[in-house]
Amino acid sequence: METYILIPAYEYSLLDDCLKSIHETVNDKNIQILIAYNSSRIGGLHGFSKTCNILLKAALNDPEMKYAILCSKDVEAQTKNWLGRFKDKFNEDSGIGMIGGQESLHDDSGWYYLIPHDEYPYYKRSSEPYSGDAFEVVYPAFAFVAITRLVLEVVGLLDENYGQGYYEDYCLFPDTLIAGQYDRIDGVKYGDSVISHGGLHTNVEETFTRNYNGEVIRLKAMGMLPITCTPDHPIMVAKNISKWSKRFDNPRWCRAADIVTYKDYVVLPRLRAERHNTYRGIKSINLRQFTCDIGFRNAARQGYPTKFPLNYDTAWFMGLYVAEGCVTTGGKQLNFTLNNNENEIQDKLMKIISDMGYSPQFQQTAETHINIRLASKILARAFPKWFGRRAGEKRIPEFIMNHRDKNFISQFIKGYLEGDGCISHDNRRGNSTTIIVNTRSKVLALQLQLLAAKLGIFLNIYPINKGHMYRFKIGKRDYTSYVNNGFGLGSSDPSLIELMGGTRMSGGRPKMRSVVKKDYIYTKVTGVERHTYNGQIYNLKTASGTFLANNITVHNCLGIRAWLKGYKSLIDPSVIFHHVRGVTMGSIPGFYPESQAKYHMEKWGWLVKDKNPHEILCELKKRGMK
Repeated sequence: METYILIPAYEYSLLDDCLKSIHETVNDKNIQILIAYNSSRIGGLHGFSKTCNILLKAALNDPEMKYAILCSKDVEAQTKNWLGRFKDKFNEDSGIGMIGGQESLHDDSGWYYLIPHDEYPYYKRSSEPYSGDAFEVVYPAFAFVAITRLVLEVVGLLDENYGQGYYEDYCLFPDTLIAGQYDRIDGVKYGDSVISHGGLHTNVEETFTRNYNGEVIRLKAMGMLPITCTPDHPIMVAKNISKWSKRFDNPRWCRAADIVTYKDYVVLPRLRAERHNTYRGIKSINLRQFTCDIGFRNAARQGYPTKFPLNYDTAWFMGLYVAEGCVTTGGKQLNFTLNNNENEIQDKLMKIISDMGYSPQFQQTAETHINIRLASKILARAFPKWFGRRAGEKRIPEFIMNHRDKNFISQFIKGYLEGDGCISHDNRRGNSTTIIVNTRSKVLALQLQLLAAKLGIFLNIYPINKGHMYRFKIGKRDYTSYVNNGFGLGSSDPSLIELMGGTRMSGGRPKMRSVVKKDYIYTKVTGVERHTYNGQIYNLKTASGTFLANNITVHNCLGIRAWLKGYKSLIDPSVIFHHVRGVTMGSIPGFYPESQAKYHMEKWGWLVKDKNPHEILCELKKRGMK
């Protein structure tokens, strides 16, 4: 037979409609249907990949087989002569290895369809179904996909090392920090909020981990912390069209192993204002949660503030606290340690403390430094909760990261940089001007990079090794400092220098290492290193299909292994199928979060084309399918 339709099925339900839809929409008589039936009720051990391979091997045993079609038992074909359309596509281009149809995701408000991946890789709502021609994608859904014999013989079958679930060999190292939750990927949990490629928050739907032994890719980009992932992990990249222009093609997905150094740019999204932002228009934060009922009543009765105001002055105040602040040993005061010469900062800080309703305390601690303190037990509990306690734990709270007012964010960054940053003029590099700041907190460094990107400013991050000697110049004076393990941030952006009260001096034409766009910042890839690794790797499944790993945009788990190296994968939107369970494109058919621990496949039987759907179902019933 020329065409084999392969259906892995673990239960009887829904299979009736699937077989009827094939019978009604396929005119070609040169087909054979094979169903692999496995049931957990008899203690089966097969996973989805292995069950598919059982079917694929059976099809490959027929020397006349040209096309293998994997079809989930909960899929219903909706388009007449869809098989003929698939064959026409294969005949038009021998480089096509896989073709899928478009899932009919629709509701009362319109249709959803997948936009071509060279624009934006996600579903779009429309009043009408997509009517264009086939377009190339990372891979079509394995719920309904046609594969050529050539691909199966050259590339091989599915990898049976994968158990149940959505994950792939699209995985990351455990120390990768996930934006939004700002936790290592091995600590991210179901329901956590992370940031998607569009700069909006999205929820984690599943988390995955597995053992891996093989090649990994360490990807480095200008001003970004590197990420280490498996070679097939999709990374969002853009390519510069002209050497000296800022014209780029649309962002696209690319395997980590296929990224080209100094030609491809990774993508950092600019955070967008959420429509349902909890902190939208908020003017103060109630401090009730940081004290008991008696303490809160006493504070209110004595005239102490019970709310923390959110305005431009307090934004600057909080930024300065992240840089120079801490809680005193007794846990009753906020303490700011400043240089004796920083008179303007001292005066501004004391005025803001007074305006908030507190009495600032001034203390000379050494010949070169002074302390300014704010006495409040409530704020002494709130600030460590919001900003972290130790230098390596410092972070920015959600009500600042998600704030809609860019001037508010600018004042927070200004306060931080006036505390820990400096303006450097480097004569060796064309008399260039750079803002420089150091931190020991990886979370804080990545958050500052995202927060600055919201303002259209790119902050370079670079790791600092232990005992690193750091030289810089302020005015005519040279300074030297020694920094232990931490992270440096720097930028020559004119608006940031102006915010700090400096004057930008630049000689010559700067190299185009990063480019700020309306929705993204592109930064040049500087290294694609190959290493070997044996250990645990991790991945996520998010509602949007994407998340940020060390602020680099990556795709989440895609489902079945997309092993079509060197072959095109197409979706033909004019071929519509309906997924009864409503699972989106990219899911593994037959396995769902609520049932993936229950169903295994083991016992299987072969069914041929000569039997009609009713006869097939009768035979399945005889074999024990419920």
